[in-house]
Amino acid sequence: MKLSKPIAFGLRALLAIAKEPDKLHSVRLLTEKEGLPETLTRRCLMRLKEAGFLVAERGRMGGYKLAKAPKEISIASVIRALEEDLNLSLGQGRRKDALYEPGKTCPTAPFWNRMEKKFWKLLEEATLADLVSS
Repeated sequence: MKLSKPIAFGLRALLAIAKEPDKLHSVRLLTEKEGLPETLTRRCLMRLKEAGFLVAERGRMGGYKLAKAPKEISIASVIRALEEDLNLSLGQGRRKDALYEPGKTCPTAPFWNRMEKKFWKLLEEATLADLVSS
């Protein structure tokens, strides 16, 4: 499975924070420890804060920590917070015209719609606590 960079880096940063819930995590130390790019990770953390998953404290000793318990944070809600224009796709299409979205007249559309619903249901059921424990 391939993920967008915001989803991948945002989830990795959120997981690192969840593993040490009592600690404030500065962006600089978090990105160094996790090997993540600072600029994109900073944007992801801001989105997660705006979505209510993180709280931030300013200052020299500031940083981020969870605003909710990991079991209260669904993976689906994190993905939606991190990716504004989410496009689930299979395959290796590099060009926009390489992807095909089955419309109402496509005989395979009902199958793909059911698969997408099942996929999102699994993501709704999965929580940050599941990532911490894996």
